[in-house]
Amino acid sequence: MTGSIGSGSGVPAAPADPIIPAATQVPARAGVGRGPLIIGGAILALVVVAVLAIVALPRPAATYPAGSPEAAFQAYYSAWQRRDLETSYALLSDRLRDQVTIDWYRQMDRDFGWGRDQDRRLTLQGSRVSGDTATLDLRIEEFYSGGLLGAGGTSAWDTSVPLVREHGAWHVDELLAGLEPMPAPEKG
Repeated sequence: MTGSIGSGSGVPAAPADPIIPAATQVPARAGVGRGPLIIGGAILALVVVAVLAIVALPRPAATYPAGSPEAAFQAYYSAWQRRDLETSYALLSDRLRDQVTIDWYRQMDRDFGWGRDQDRRLTLQGSRVSGDTATLDLRIEEFYSGGLLGAGGTSAWDTSVPLVREHGAWHVDELLAGLEPMPAPEKG
């Protein structure tokens, strides 16, 4: 007996879906589609770029009134940063310039001037002025990188810088290699 498989109505049966092995079947997606994920990723990338720009871009230097101790120290430190040692030396007090020559100051800078290459930020915490003397309180933050996967960090410390008013202008009254106090040579 020959026969056919069918509904018996004489209408051919619809072909059955092919059988796909379970290992190759792709489950239907549930939840969020691809579009929102791409948009969310783009927003996250913009936020990361904005934060990096805020942190990495240098802030403009503060401006201080001409003739103030703060402006005098800023001029000293800026000259030292630019390696303009004649100007930074001229902004030292008479007392210090009597103790050290410009040649000694240049030698000190060769020995200890590596500090200008550090990634640092100076913040004026306060200043105290009494007659012809002033003290600036500074916060120094130093940034460094390295370690596993380029991890970095920050160290911070506070220091004070004395200034004196001489000949109508403020002068740094501590021998500094940038920000580091240095002992003056002994006269012999």
